[in-house]
Amino acid sequence: MLAEASDRFLTMSDPRPYDSSDPIVGFKKGLGDKTMRQLFELQDLDLEIDRCQAERASVDERLRDDSAIVGARAALAEREESVQQARRQHASRSLELDELRDRGQSLEVRMYGGSIRNPRAMEAADGELKMVKER
Repeated sequence: MLAEASDRFLTMSDPRPYDSSDPIVGFKKGLGDKTMRQLFELQDLDLEIDRCQAERASVDERLRDDSAIVGARAALAEREESVQQARRQHASRSLELDELRDRGQSLEVRMYGGSIRNPRAMEAADGELKMVKER
């Protein structure tokens, strides 16, 4: 593509008559086809280098922009804290449930084991057992 463009430029006929005082005409006449082609190739390479440098700068900028990572880390920290809080709450409620079960079993053993002989104490134990089972 580069060679085609430079070849077209070099072989195009200029509709203007050559004026030796025109610096562009003098430039075109003073250099050979090979030198002109090399200059065009050099210019194209320079343009490609500029494009690559701009693209690299853009990539570097995107790599430096870690706002998405910072936001994700903050969200992760919040969720980890929520998980820890839920685990603490679960452990606390599990402990409470175990205590209630133990208390209920203890009351049943006392009530049906014959260790409670007073009717008022039996009613109180029965009421406490019902309350434990409701919780």
